[in-house]
Amino acid sequence: MNLDLKSNVGIGSFRTEEMGMHEVLVRNEGEAVRGAPHFLRSMPMSKKDYDGIEPCAVGSTVEVLINPHHAAKPELLEVTAYSPTNRPLGCPVSEENGTFYASFQPQEAGEWKIHVTYDNQDIDNSPFKCMVFNPRAIFVSFNHGLF
Repeated sequence: MNLDLKSNVGIGSFRTEEMGMHEVLVRNEGEAVRGAPHFLRSMPMSKKDYDGIEPCAVGSTVEVLINPHHAAKPELLEVTAYSPTNRPLGCPVSEENGTFYASFQPQEAGEWKIHVTYDNQDIDNSPFKCMVFNPRAIFVSFNHGLF
């Protein structure tokens, strides 16, 4: 982390290789500064850098589209989303005009894993990742004199 201190104001920056939520704790003489910790969401630089479902907010609807071209028996398709605490959430599969989809509403921030199975076997590239963030957990203080 780079930190630039001037008078009673500090400006910091950091770079991470990992996408998702990060907790930033700023301390002054061992004590957390007012408003700490801060929670920040790191996003991929481009779509090609991310091999999952687009990041979304807690409570939003995540839709999973399933290509059924190898599914001789579509009733054998199952979708289960696993929360960051590994809690399973069944996602009923629906069909519309030959396209299959499932949806869920994540209630926890963090990395969700979406398993798409056919006849109890994960399909190619399953599980899929979905980074979920809580926009209400992000707090940035603009108060002067934090240091």
